[in-house]
Amino acid sequence: MLKTTSAHCAVELIGQQSDIAVVLTDQRMPQMTGEELLATIEGQSDAQRIMVTGFADLQSVIRAVNTGKLFAYVTKPWDPADLRQKVERAAEQFRMSRQLTTDRQLLHDLLNHSPDGIYFKDRDLRFVEANRAFWSMLGLENRTQLLGKHLDEIVADAALTEDVEREEQTVLRQRSAALDTIREYPQPLSGARWLAETRAPINSPEHVVVGLVGVARDVTDRLNAQR
Repeated sequence: MLKTTSAHCAVELIGQQSDIAVVLTDQRMPQMTGEELLATIEGQSDAQRIMVTGFADLQSVIRAVNTGKLFAYVTKPWDPADLRQKVERAAEQFRMSRQLTTDRQLLHDLLNHSPDGIYFKDRDLRFVEANRAFWSMLGLENRTQLLGKHLDEIVADAALTEDVEREEQTVLRQRSAALDTIREYPQPLSGARWLAETRAPINSPEHVVVGLVGVARDVTDRLNAQR
């Protein structure tokens, strides 16, 4: 735990310590109010913020809440057990937020550096995300040509797209099954490419299927060599 009796020292301390999970401040302080302190550290720290305030300062609390700068507030005189509980909840929220940021960065790195194509679809089988490797396999120039679309809006082969979506509907219904296929995809400029794909459902925390993830590998050269 770190503490200081000066708001200006607190700002310097927060700027130096990136792992501070919770900032607990009084609203009424010399030279700087708690509301001003929280506004000053905005953008410098991901710490959750808790303000201790009297009844006369509730308008400041409301402004801080409305601007998203406040996790919770504690009125004077405070209950030590309640204050401790709020700090613990704020610290847990900070840890969850940090973990989410880490997970997003890992996914970003995986998508950008994987040689295999990776894509995600929603329950209606529209593309919601894909990496460069995948949209390049389909002969596209950028991901915006893919996102929000069904496969039949991208690949001009009705029989192929019907087969793909029929298989993917089966994946969504079976919930836990993965499906492996090898299929030829036509490309106007570079000729047909053979893609080996694995598709599996994505489940929400409530165990509801919300979409699917697919991993594709271009096996054209391997199949040509085998022939």
